[in-house]
Parts: sequence; C-alpha cells; structure tokens
Amino acid sequence: MKESENNLLFDKLNRFINKYYKNKILKGLIFLLSSLLIFLLFFSFIEYFSRLSSFGRGVLFWIYCSLNLIILIKFIVVPLTQLLRIGKTISFSDAAKIIGRHFPEIDDKILNILQLNELSDSDNLLIQASITQKTESIQSFSFSNSINFKENKKHLKWIAVPSLLIFLFFITGNKHIITASSARIVDHNTEYDLEAPFKFIVNNKKLEIIQQEDFELDIDVEGSKIPNNIYIEIENNRFSLKKNDFTNFRFLFKNVVSDINFKLYADGFYSESFCLKTIQKPNILEFNTILHYPAYTKKKNEILSNIGDLIIPEGTIVSWGFEFKNTDS
Repeated sequence: MKESENNLLFDKLNRFINKYYKNKILKGLIFLLSSLLIFLLFFSFIEYFSRLSSFGRGVLFWIYCSLNLIILIKFIVVPLTQLLRIGKTISFSDAAKIIGRHFPEIDDKILNILQLNELSDSDNLLIQASITQKTESIQSFSFSNSINFKENKKHLKWIAVPSLLIFLFFITGNKHIITASSARIVDHNTEYDLEAPFKFIVNNKKLEIIQQEDFELDIDVEGSKIPNNIYIEIENNRFSLKKNDFTNFRFLFKNVVSDINFKLYADGFYSESFCLKTIQKPNILEFNTILHYPAYTKKKNEILSNIGDLIIPEGTIVSWGFEFKNTDS
C-alpha cells in the first residue's frame, strides 16, 4: 500500500472518530438538559402535592443530583476524554464497522484494507495491489458523512416539552408550583409548615384604639381557596368573625382597655400574630384661669385654679393654662 494512500485512509478514519465523539457529546448535552428539566418538573410535582418530610425531600434531592451526575459523566465527560484521546477509544476496526453500516456498498472493504495492511509486506506485491485497488474504490466516500448532527433534532422534543410546561406555569401565575417546591427540595434540611391556599389581609391602617372605645377589625381574604369561616384567637379563646361578603370579614372589639394580642385562624391555618394597641385617654389634671382686669376696676390681676364658671367685669382679658396627662406634649 502506498504511504500516501495509507495516511489518507487513517486521516479519514480519525476525522470520523472525532465527529463520532462530538456527536456523542451533543447527544449527551441534550440528554442532560432534558433530564434536568423533566426531573425538575416531576420532583416538584411530587413535593407540591405530597408536602414531603425533610427526609423525603432529601431523597428526591440526592436522586436528582446523582442521576444527573451519572448522565454528565457517562454521556459528556467520558466522550470528551475520548475525543481528546484520553483513555480507551474506538479502534479503526470499530470505526470501519460503523461506517460500513452507513455505506453498505463499502461494507467490509475498510476492514479488509486494515487487515491486509497488517499482513502487508514490502515484497508482497500481490497484497499491495489488492490494498491499492480496495483503497481506490472507497476514496470517493466521506466517512464523516455517516454521522449527521442534524439527526439530533428529533431529541430536542425532550427539552422543548418540559420547557414549554415551565413557561406555562410562569405565565399563568403558578410558578410557585415549580419555584417553591424545588426550593424546599434544595433546602431539604429545613422543616416547612404547610402553606395556606389563602392569605389574610388587614385593611385597618393602624391597629390602635383609644382606651375604652370600640374597634372594628376589617379583614380581606385572598387566594385560590377562600374559607367559609374565619376565627380570631385571643388568649386561647376562639371567636367567629362576621362575614360581610365572600372575601370580607369583620370583628368588633368592645370597650378595649389594654393591648390585645391575637391571631386569625381558618381551615387549619393560622395568620401571623397581631397586636391591637391601646392609647390612653388624655386627661386634664389641672387648669388655671388668668384674669387681667381693666384699669377702671382698680382690681389686681389674679389666677384662679380649676374654676370653670366665671363672672367678670367687661373688658377683662382671660387666658388659660392646662396640665394634661397621657398626651404627647
């Protein structure tokens, strides 16, 4: 076999092997990405509908990590090392068999050439002639064409479908099914309370009331499931709120004399703790009346304490001074 023909064959086989491993890496990337998305959805659904314990979420987390790590190593890292000719790679004979399956017309010819090349001796002209003849018959074939990267498009559906589902969850306002559930799986060491399908909204601007006055608590409820009844819990005592409409509830605190801590409760779920604060009534401790008499009366000015009713001469200038309790100034 001529040296140039020998080199040409091996060069074509090497190009095929390179493309073969690049194709495997491309398939591996698609496989890994589809696995990440599919199992993200699958495990998020399991957590959302089952509300697993810390142990259960830990199992899902490590299965997810282990499975995708195996895929990463087996279908991407290993082919990459083989592409770089690190470790065991397919031989020219293996490559010839793959090429032969794609080009039936040259099936076994490459293998025969490789086998004859091993037997070839510079003095054996008959073997050399046979190798040359077979080599010339396959020169028109591009071995790399037996691998088509575009064939991987058919696998993209495994990425497109879960991606579309995730997109739909986000645009329909249900992204929490994915985001919250997956976050709990990642943070599997933390115990989470079951989240209510609704939330309490306090409409009162301030939870403050002057002592001994009544206070009406105004509550709205928002969510995917509105409870029929809402209760207020005060010192382990539970009272029902008045239902005004489908989402609005109210409760009247009567004659409030001190701060009241309370929680709202409905369908097994509690709100955060609230405190209705009392403001003490301002009281007048003392007031003084200062009288400035007109000159014609020839009376001295005087100060009267805590006197409300006055009979004074015309022209008298009166001013008051007050001392208060429970005021800001």
